[in-house]
Amino acid sequence: MIKFYQNLRAGVSVAVSLNQAQCWLRDVTKIQLEEWIAEHQLRLDLTLKMQLRRLSYQKPDGFQPFQSPFYWAAFCAIGY
Repeated sequence: MIKFYQNLRAGVSVAVSLNQAQCWLRDVTKIQLEEWIAEHQLRLDLTLKMQLRRLSYQKPDGFQPFQSPFYWAAFCAIGY
């Protein structure tokens, strides 16, 4: 959702913002995600940190932890 709102703030339409955020989440690699979290200084709670570690444990750096539609397909924009 952070990525979606970043896109909206940049002046992109709602539909395109959502699509771009979904594509980003689908395609982001383990390393890119770690860099993005650090860049935006996100403070993740312990449970989320453990889930992310478990999801990418012993996976290569190019691993895409959120490639499955399970993680990104359910988001929708309503009311615009």
